[in-house]
Amino acid sequence: IGGGTSLATQKECLQLMGCHGMNSVARLGEIIAGFALGLDLSTLGAISNGTFAASHEKLGRNRPENGLKEEHLNREFFEHVVGEKGTLVSWEPFNVNTGNSIISELTKAEIVKKVGHFGITVHYKDIKGQICVMKVVIKSKPTDVETCNMINKMALGCGFTLASIYERNKAETGFRMCQVREVELARLNNQYVRTFSPAVHHTIQNTKKDIHVIVMDFIDEKQFTHFNTVHDISVWREDDMKVVLRDLAQIHASLWKITTKF
Repeated sequence: IGGGTSLATQKECLQLMGCHGMNSVARLGEIIAGFALGLDLSTLGAISNGTFAASHEKLGRNRPENGLKEEHLNREFFEHVVGEKGTLVSWEPFNVNTGNSIISELTKAEIVKKVGHFGITVHYKDIKGQICVMKVVIKSKPTDVETCNMINKMALGCGFTLASIYERNKAETGFRMCQVREVELARLNNQYVRTFSPAVHHTIQNTKKDIHVIVMDFIDEKQFTHFNTVHDISVWREDDMKVVLRDLAQIHASLWKITTKF
């Protein structure tokens, strides 16, 4: 095929495949078609089981070194958490209920870095020298690619058709850049965001290393009537839902610089 086939290197490659000389074009075409078919089958197989991008995300150059690791949760980290409130003394973990964080819980089973919610009790001395205690939750976000790959696996449980449609359109879903957007939202000095969200003590936004962290107040579910009720909607009344929708509308309006009070 072409004049280059007479050159030494090209000729040698064709000979290795048994495709040099007269009447060998069809054999070369079969090899090319077989390679293309194999590539398509491999790609479709990866799409169907949700690993199309996951292997590159997990095993690509330097990728295993990315993300939040246990060694990052050191004294320097918690000194940032305490900030100007005082001097760090110690910290220890405690269990938090993460049963309703479905995507984060499923995603962290697929990757080596720390993602999800981690409870930490922090002790520090205030300016008067008194020991104070603060309970916080470290929220470590998976990337949008990791999240979409996990959702694709969930879609696969509903059949190949849904999984393949999701794979083609996942870049257009609301999860695009979700890890960056959530940290930036936590950083906003917005009165409505701060009113309806736990107090934020520290954030990390490192897109190069895929570390996206929010450290916020721990909320004791015993203090709330509708906390973790995703599996029990019986407690929700019409008035409750109206309050939630009103407050969500107020947050969105403030972000769009709309001064309307709801």
